[in-house]
Amino acid sequence: MLAGCVERRYVIESDPPGALVVANGQPIGATPVDGHFLYYGNYHFTLIKDGYETLQVDERFRAPWYEYYPIDFFSENIVPGKIEDVRRPKPYQFVPEGSPARR
Repeated sequence: MLAGCVERRYVIESDPPGALVVANGQPIGATPVDGHFLYYGNYHFTLIKDGYETLQVDERFRAPWYEYYPIDFFSENIVPGKIEDVRRPKPYQFVPEGSPARR
């Protein structure tokens, strides 16, 4: 019998790319980077890039319809195959250090 599975992940991008991303206090790599999450809710990201102001952002990943009770039992355990839930927030825009736009 095949069991279902939901894979949850996010993709963080920045402009310009190559920023170090720290997700909830854990470094995960340079943009563009993806990470996995288990629970829907709020996540805090810190993006760091030399020559630019550090970004502190909060993203809320809301549960899709198939993750609400009692449907979640079927999507997690019964539906054959894998369901991929990929979240892609808009690319985060960096501001150069000392720029008048942030003063």
